[in-house]
Amino acid sequence: MLKRTVFAVIGLIGLNNASFAQDNNDLSQGELKHLLSTISVLSADFAQTVYDQNEVVYEAQGHLYLSRPGKVRWETEFPDEALLIADGEAIWNIDSFVEQVTVFDQAQAVNTNPIVLLTSQDDEVWQQFSIQQTNVSDESLVTGADNVYTIESLNQDAQIRTLSLYLRDDTIFAISTLDAQAQISVLALSNLDTKSPLKNDLFDVTIPDSYTIDDER
Repeated sequence: MLKRTVFAVIGLIGLNNASFAQDNNDLSQGELKHLLSTISVLSADFAQTVYDQNEVVYEAQGHLYLSRPGKVRWETEFPDEALLIADGEAIWNIDSFVEQVTVFDQAQAVNTNPIVLLTSQDDEVWQQFSIQQTNVSDESLVTGADNVYTIESLNQDAQIRTLSLYLRDDTIFAISTLDAQAQISVLALSNLDTKSPLKNDLFDVTIPDSYTIDDER
């Protein structure tokens, strides 16, 4: 569903000393927030692999576009064509195979999802998450990182429990999440571009008359 459409992967990093964890979280949050503040747009090709109990259960390829504030376009080309657009107010999950569009309220859908931090600088939003930073990844599913930020939702009911950003030379090359069903999803990025402006119509939604609309807002 929606959580698989966008991502999924990584394990939870825990610290035994509570006071140190808080200090480290404040430092890591500031570093990550500064890093993301330098990215106003992002486009990339992606290859996604979803794991359940170490078994591959889903693979996909496509294109990802992000624009601040709060806009996302997720195009899946393989194995099936699908499109997800977040326009800042609503999330439109467009399934051309069944000719159906499911619409979600964006604020509610991403309220406890760590992905919201990629497009938000709101301090109140950032306080809903714990952030830890390490220099090396112990996660065997993603290798080659020299810096890893793992973001954990403080809401125990969140569908996406953790999201990790993997950096090499201060450039994000992979994203992973762990969801509430313990499925892990790895998103490998290529042809990453954070400089070129994106066309505004990338985040416009056009629905054919023949499509069924399931509005869950």
